[in-house]
Amino acid sequence: PQLAEAQHFNLAGFELESGEVLAEGASVDRPAPSLAYKVHGLPEGEAIASCGKRVVLLPTSFDATHVDLEYIIGAGNQHILDTTDSVVIVVNQLGNGVSFSPSQQLRAAVGGGLERATADPIYRFSIGDDVRAQKLMLERALGVTHLDVAYGYSMGAMQALDWASRYPTCVGHVVAVCGASRCGDLNRVFLDSLEAALCADPAYDAAGDYFTELPHRGLEAFSRIYSGWGVGASFYLHKHFREAGWASGADFVQGDYLPAFAGGDPNDLLSQVRTWKGTTALGATERDCTGAEEADEATAEALGRVQARVLYMPCDTDKYFTLTEAAREVSWLGGERDRVRLRPISSAFGHRAGDPRRESMAGIYDYIREEVRNFVLDDPSA
Repeated sequence: PQLAEAQHFNLAGFELESGEVLAEGASVDRPAPSLAYKVHGLPEGEAIASCGKRVVLLPTSFDATHVDLEYIIGAGNQHILDTTDSVVIVVNQLGNGVSFSPSQQLRAAVGGGLERATADPIYRFSIGDDVRAQKLMLERALGVTHLDVAYGYSMGAMQALDWASRYPTCVGHVVAVCGASRCGDLNRVFLDSLEAALCADPAYDAAGDYFTELPHRGLEAFSRIYSGWGVGASFYLHKHFREAGWASGADFVQGDYLPAFAGGDPNDLLSQVRTWKGTTALGATERDCTGAEEADEATAEALGRVQARVLYMPCDTDKYFTLTEAAREVSWLGGERDRVRLRPISSAFGHRAGDPRRESMAGIYDYIREEVRNFVLDDPSA
């Protein structure tokens, strides 16, 4: 029911960076492919542009929907994003199962399994596709032309930073929590292993590039790989899983990571993995950059276009969006100063530290909330 609360912006005719154009009848679930979003904190009957509140864009992260992010939104300064003074627009990235996604292109086949519903290709997306579609939706559906804050965790941070580089005059502040502008080499090793685990399952149709049924073994392998990367090494070595209520590391993996992906749509998971790892450089894809040096130069150039104030909040034990990578991007932005801040999160939770929804992570939630509010509120122009 909560997923149904989202509004949908028609993307029929939208051209992807690949050159493909989203077809009117490409989605089985809706009349047309769409971008799903939800608005929080807008007084009834008022327009966002004239309501007098700060405008915050919150793109979703990997395998998350707008519902999953609602725990950081609410009225009162106990929330990371306070709707007392802000309108928060949560937007589902393409491929996440709520906005237009590969799963919406498939239907039940005669005799069981899934098949493509139309002759359209299984569309693949980029971070740039997400951001361009979001801008189109904001302008045409909501009348929004400027964002006071673009806040993102993980893949959401990639989108927020792309916004600030692609549309420099349209963003005032960027908050990048456990994320960076691109997928680095170590990050890619992680993502390649996830893709390989999924696609090794016999349910994957290599010729059609989609899954014809739920790949149970592939999803379990996917989850077990994730459990080794998603938290810091010390989470297991120093038994921090006990703080979260688990008796052992094996119990944690069995009770937390395996259920998290067991029912996931493999076609949408694969789509998001490819979007993530396809961002070799900010504003570019792996088709555009052939080497590490070229990717570094492209990213440094793209970050040089950013006019927004930027707050990076990496976790010091994150294994794929590393503190080192965040510090490097800070240097490309001109180094830490009033406009650019680096505020690491010290935690054994690793990448998960940027998503402090769990009771044992209350201290991290409070730290992020205070850093974000201080960063935005101490700007006289905010």
